[in-house]
This record gives sequence, structure tokens and C-alpha cells, in this order.
Amino acid sequence: MLANQEIREARKHSRGIVTRRKILRAAERRFGRAGYEATSLGDVAKACGVAVGSVYYHFSDKRTLLLALMDELLDRVSKMRPEGLPLEAFAGPNPRTSIEAWLRRSYQAFQKRPSIYLVLLGMAESDPELRERRRRLDQLAIEQLTLMITYGQERGRFRQDDDPAASAFIIHHAIEMAVTQLLVRGTQLADADVVLGSLSKMICRYLLEDEQS
Repeated sequence: MLANQEIREARKHSRGIVTRRKILRAAERRFGRAGYEATSLGDVAKACGVAVGSVYYHFSDKRTLLLALMDELLDRVSKMRPEGLPLEAFAGPNPRTSIEAWLRRSYQAFQKRPSIYLVLLGMAESDPELRERRRRLDQLAIEQLTLMITYGQERGRFRQDDDPAASAFIIHHAIEMAVTQLLVRGTQLADADVVLGSLSKMICRYLLEDEQS
């Protein structure tokens, strides 16, 4: 009898994990496409084919669900290994072309697959817990960009007199500001294609060219 009950409990636990993952994926899609404010837990339940009660069983409210998504994003980024980074963009035979291609691929990915990261950028300033998660995400992104710049310096592609961590900080926040203006705030003051081209040139001048150029 005890063994049967343990099996039932294990199956119930397994179903709960599957349901929770379905809810998270549906919420990520809905928040990314419709926005956080315009999405209800009922919308999330409908999107993943479960009862609203199941959503409330796993997440007490919409904000708890959003925080869980942010924690999941942080976990994914923190587990990214150096070999998974686009090192060729920063140390390939033609860094200028590679860096521009890398920026455009990243931007296009945001456009095609609305990201929970954009929700974070839009809401972090008004919510202390989201702001802390954004700070941690920024820190992880800068650490990874530092590795990429160091990789380029070691292979003689980049200037040797710049501190990789300082360079990573500046470049990360320049990219984040452009993404925030173009995708979160929807500014019409500049064409996205032109902005990406100019941003690529700015990064390349900073990393590749001497101070007199």
C-alpha cells in the first residue's frame, strides 16, 4: 500500500512540474506579445489549456508568476558557459562585420520572439524586486561580455590598453539603451536599421581603432 501511494505521489508531483512549466511558457508568450498589464491569469490559463485554478495553485497572483519567469531567465543566463558565447563576433577574421551581424541577429530575435526581458526593461524602475533582478541580469551580461572582449584581446583583435570589464559595462548599457528605446518605448525618432549600423560602428571604433582615429 505504501509503495502504491508513493508512486501516486510521484506521478502527481511529476504532473505538477509539467503543468507549472506549461504555465510559465504560456505566460512568457502572453507577457511578451500582449504586455504584462494587458494579460490576466485567465489569459495564461486559456493559452496553455489548463483551468484558472491550476494557475492559482502554482502562482498566487500575476506578479508572482512574472517574478518566477525572471528567476528562470536569470538561471538560464547564469548557466551559459563560455563556449556558448558568440566569441567569433569578437575575435573572428573580420570583427567589424561580425559585430554588426551579431547586433542585428540579436535585435531580430527580439522582434520575432517577444522576450520577457523586454517586460523587465519596461517595468524594472517601478518595482524594487524586478529592479534587483534586472541588476543581477545586467551583471551577468557584463561578465559574459567581458569574457568575449578578453577573448578578442588575447587574439590580437582588440586594443590592449582598454580594461575589458569597463568596456563591457559601456557597451552593454549602450546596447540596452538602444533596445529600450526601439522595442520597449517604440520611439519613432530613428530608424532601427540605421541605429544598429551606427551602434555597430561606435562599438568597433571603441574596441578596434586607436585613439587618434
